[in-house]
Amino acid sequence: MSKQFNNKMGFLKKVFLVLLVLDIIDLLSAGISMLSTFKQLAGYGQLMLGVIGAMTAVMAAVQLFEIMTKIFLIKSTSPTFSWTSKRKGYATAAKLLVLFNVCAVIINLLSAGGEGATLLNQGYLYLKVLASVVEILAVFFYLHTVKRR
Repeated sequence: MSKQFNNKMGFLKKVFLVLLVLDIIDLLSAGISMLSTFKQLAGYGQLMLGVIGAMTAVMAAVQLFEIMTKIFLIKSTSPTFSWTSKRKGYATAAKLLVLFNVCAVIINLLSAGGEGATLLNQGYLYLKVLASVVEILAVFFYLHTVKRR
């Protein structure tokens, strides 16, 4: 049972590591694109900059939460990790990760179409939806594996 558990956790560790790298790349690309957006919106006034700043802060906070959660989940997939006292905290963080990714899927699907949407933009949004769905499935598999432990 322990060997099978470690095999499942080893696989999950690799999946979470790939998803962590994708989230870091996404955070960096969002930061770079927002810099040009701030420069462009500087002529529209302080109110517009405040709204975009608040939206950017929420986006960055969610991305950083996802990155930190994945780091903790990677840590918990280690064979030397002790599950005696920290089970609820990691399960709660994983459930919040599922909630954020479900919201990301809904928002990305709603923003994928529309007039003037380019094929490149739609492809990027569908890839983000696919990554979020993979992340949801990985977290469900993680929670199922941890619950059986």
